Amino acid sequence: MIMLLVISPNINFGVYKILSTKVRIYLRHTWVSDIILYIWSPNGDNNNNRKCLFSENGGSLDNITGAIVSDSASQFWKDGTPPYTNGTYYPEITMRGYNGTYSSGNWRFLNMDIAAGDAPTYDSLRITFTRTSGTLSTSARVNSSADTTIDFGIIPIASYVDKNFYLKNSGNSNLTVSAVNFTGSYSANFSLLTSLPGAIVPGDSGLFTVRATSIYTFDRSSSSDDLDAANGNMVLTTNDPSKTNLSVTLLTDYALPVSLISFELFAVNRDVKLTWATSEEQNNSGFEVQRQFIDKNGNVSGWNKAGFVQGNGNTTEIKYYSFTDPKPGNGKFNYRLKQIDYNGNYEFFNAPYPVEIGKPGNFDLSQNYPNPSNPVSSIDYQVPADADVNISVYDLTGRLVKMLVNSKLEAGYYTAVFDGTNIASGIYIYRITAKSQNSSFSSVKKLVLIK
Repeated sequence: MIMLLVISPNINFGVYKILSTKVRIYLRHTWVSDIILYIWSPNGDNNNNRKCLFSENGGSLDNITGAIVSDSASQFWKDGTPPYTNGTYYPEITMRGYNGTYSSGNWRFLNMDIAAGDAPTYDSLRITFTRTSGTLSTSARVNSSADTTIDFGIIPIASYVDKNFYLKNSGNSNLTVSAVNFTGSYSANFSLLTSLPGAIVPGDSGLFTVRATSIYTFDRSSSSDDLDAANGNMVLTTNDPSKTNLSVTLLTDYALPVSLISFELFAVNRDVKLTWATSEEQNNSGFEVQRQFIDKNGNVSGWNKAGFVQGNGNTTEIKYYSFTDPKPGNGKFNYRLKQIDYNGNYEFFNAPYPVEIGKPGNFDLSQNYPNPSNPVSSIDYQVPADADVNISVYDLTGRLVKMLVNSKLEAGYYTAVFDGTNIASGIYIYRITAKSQNSSFSSVKKLVLIK
């Protein structure tokens, strides 16, 4: 048989003659095999040295939360139904053997677990003695056996939020806090502004002012798209024997440097226009507009930069922005904004829907631009249906100078590029011929090349 034995640290009480004893237990134990709980007194009498509170009568999930062990109880542990929560139970062995003895010396709590695999977790243990005069023995007590939380809310960028935390002494002797430590990955974000309060008299509270600073700068980095709240813990070391370390959870939220209140996009002929607005900006250098192509099968390409729009730095006014992405091509596209701070940190804002450059309604051939060409110019053309397309450049004698396009194309908008680097200056003719299943098209335009 494997048995786990756990003995608590020593707890020393003053010299009092004991009238009665009560024990309050906060522990969690998922039942695999039974446990035995003892209170261990400093008395030399073996009959009084260990008193059994709970002996092998557990059940599945037999959590013991706020359970009081007292000789005055009407039921045994075994009479209750797990979990044992806020009930009063008679110990397996009476604690009346402590009556009339003295409380001086080291007291301990002993746990024997029949199966090591289901060791209990203790939140706190409180032992209360009543003197023969009828008053409670002295002991400092924090106002709650449970840990607590400070919620700082949103921490502004490059700023901080201060919160007050009050620790109340609900015992009947002075409560002292000997140390305050901050733990967790973001412990450096938190600091105690006040000095330790010294002795906190019974019924009074000690003030702890805690500062959370600029959480955002710790979370946001140029290598990550995500922001996380930076949380931590404040651990107070006290002289409360039932809660020597009180853990205070410190919760924060982050503030984005830019609050985006709208983002829209739509196709205008061959172009895509994006509009967006912000309600607040902090440290905003600007927005990089990025585009992603979606093919017919739903596959997406990588993100490509389409342009950049200057931001407004720091402002609390609504600002409106727009950007036109000229001729991104045929098909469907996703867009997003990469908002960039002055220090290079960034955050992404995705457009709420994709945009599609649709099919043109007819064949067309545009004038090259610029014209004259020196020596490169572009020629826009459109195809309303799948067609065999040829675009060629001729001199004035009809001699073929250069073939720009000769392929079968899907319906859409296109741009051909004429490069006259190795061609003599002069006047040229370019011609498109296109043939689809139901129609054909031909058009001729003049091109001037000057070098």
